[in-house]
Amino acid sequence: MINQNQRYNDVFEEKRRFFSRYKRMFLGLLGVIVLIGLGSYLYWSEKSSDVTGDVTEEEATEVMTKTFGELVRDIKIEKIAAIEPVAGAPLVARTGGRVSSIEVNLGEELTAGRVVVSIDTGVEASPGRAQLAAIQASLGQINGIEAEAVRAGENGVKMAQLAAEAAKAGRSLTTLQLAKSQEQADLAVRQAELAYNDAAEAEQRVDQVVRAADIGLKAAKLAQEQAAIAQKVAARQTSDGLKQAEQGVAAAKQTIDKIHVDIQAQRVSLQRQVAVAAEQVKLAQVISPVDGQVTRLAVRKGDFVRPGQEVGEVIAFEGAQISLNVATGVRESLAVNDQVEISARGQEFSGVIARLADAPRTDMALWQVDIFVSGTPEVVHPGDLVVVKLPVTVGESDNHFIPLDAVVVRQGGIVLMTVNEQGVVEERIVTPISYTDNYMEAKLEIDDNTVVIIQGQRILRAGDVVKLGS
Repeated sequence: MINQNQRYNDVFEEKRRFFSRYKRMFLGLLGVIVLIGLGSYLYWSEKSSDVTGDVTEEEATEVMTKTFGELVRDIKIEKIAAIEPVAGAPLVARTGGRVSSIEVNLGEELTAGRVVVSIDTGVEASPGRAQLAAIQASLGQINGIEAEAVRAGENGVKMAQLAAEAAKAGRSLTTLQLAKSQEQADLAVRQAELAYNDAAEAEQRVDQVVRAADIGLKAAKLAQEQAAIAQKVAARQTSDGLKQAEQGVAAAKQTIDKIHVDIQAQRVSLQRQVAVAAEQVKLAQVISPVDGQVTRLAVRKGDFVRPGQEVGEVIAFEGAQISLNVATGVRESLAVNDQVEISARGQEFSGVIARLADAPRTDMALWQVDIFVSGTPEVVHPGDLVVVKLPVTVGESDNHFIPLDAVVVRQGGIVLMTVNEQGVVEERIVTPISYTDNYMEAKLEIDDNTVVIIQGQRILRAGDVVKLGS
């Protein structure tokens, strides 16, 4: 028993000596392992947190891109449909209001573009024909004001040039020349004052005309001042007088240039008003889309109509019709009398939207669109398939038609891949509304200048670094 205990003690003592001998070695080795692990962790953490700094241009994936504005601009939805002979073209009101006049008689033959019914919208701020005529007349007034102002400026230039020539030759202008110049300048001022007063006190005051008249008045007064200066300069036969006369010539010429620029700004403003007024007048008119004969008038003078209501029908002398069913987003982009492109059997022609359904079809939640075709370059037989290209724009700023090729399906939904200024890929979630042809109508808040990946995006993930292809 004693020998066995002694043996245990000897073994324990031997192990204690062994660990004591190699303790420092083990601790040193353990420290080295810890340092290596910590260094590796710090290295790879820094590498992963700074992807853009470590990925070279050769390693980055090359992709093709467009700005979002370029991607969704000028989109045309292509629809395939059959073309059929047209029996009658509907006459559709494009705005609501009271029928103010019926311009044709039942049974009357008319040409495409003829006004059939005029509508009074009842909106006080909406320019009617009278206001459109007034704005157009204002353009004529501005032209007259500009002509008078330029004439006054040219008189100023002429007088300044005479004074400069006289000073250069060492002689004075004659009393007759001075008197005539002053008389012309005074007359121009009086005419400009009358024009300004007429514009300011007009029953239908047009601000652009008033501003143009004010420009003309200031130009006339400036020419008057230049005439007075020219008289004084011409009397001084000195080098200083010559210099002042030449400066007067330059100033008078600058005045004419300024007249043109300032009055053109007022003219452009009025021209915009004319365009808006003309479009509103056009909206208040029901126009025949075809050459034909009026076979039905469903309204009388004084009746109220709503937008999209049929007010009559014209039997076309010739032509064809195409009926389509479109999604809500496409329907909202179209209007009666819009022109659309059509192709069939290698030929291109156009048609006019004659009717838009007031409500979607209950069986498929799509809207019917009827397009009238007046003629084709070559024969197209009834029942032939044609391709209709419908231009689409969405009114809401965050609704867009996006090509399906540009989006990617991920586990979290449909995304659009974009690239920031550092070349790093970002994912934008797209909320689909409907699908039409090769496009998706979707809700997405995005700037038009955002760079979108259109090729090579399917193998990418957010955070990847790319280089833009040429």
